[in-house]
Amino acid sequence: MMIPIQVKPSNKEMYLTYGIAILFGGLVFGGITCNVILGLLGTSGIENIQQELNIQVFLACFIVTAILSVTFCSHVFNKYYWYLTHDKLLGGKNRNIEIPFDSIRKIVVGLPTSYKSKKIFNIFNIHDLGRLNLIARENAIVLFLNEERILILCLLLQPSGVELMKCLCEKLENKIQKYSNEKLPYSILVPWNKIVISK
Repeated sequence: MMIPIQVKPSNKEMYLTYGIAILFGGLVFGGITCNVILGLLGTSGIENIQQELNIQVFLACFIVTAILSVTFCSHVFNKYYWYLTHDKLLGGKNRNIEIPFDSIRKIVVGLPTSYKSKKIFNIFNIHDLGRLNLIARENAIVLFLNEERILILCLLLQPSGVELMKCLCEKLENKIQKYSNEKLPYSILVPWNKIVISK
């Protein structure tokens, strides 16, 4: 495989998500916030002045909530930027997360399947999502890092994500272990694609 390997969200995915965030966040949450503020202000008086105030408050709420929604989406997307070199794994859009191979103590392949998540998928009859969740868990890799840190890496849906995960496992083949319940009793609660402190 050719190294370096870069993984990042597709432009189509990002633009679509940002568009939905602006519309949904701006219109829905902006409208709700606007109604709350106007209710607290208890506006009354000349009709045209009140209407102008309503428009100004709504526009202000729309802009603020739209910016917050886009910022949140950017934070989520940042977890899907990864860059694999010959001796380290870099994460984040600005590659500010640096994981040298020497700092990886071991790799566990696969995660436990959550009974609660299975039950939820069955209750709402969303079996396709349940199968996707199962595939993602079976193929996720867990990096145990120095200083009691762990990283659950799952990039199956990202362009070049599978290639990066496969190449990383090949380069660190001597550190790979198969999943067992004793090794990862807490993994269901750990966020993916983000370094956390193991407790």
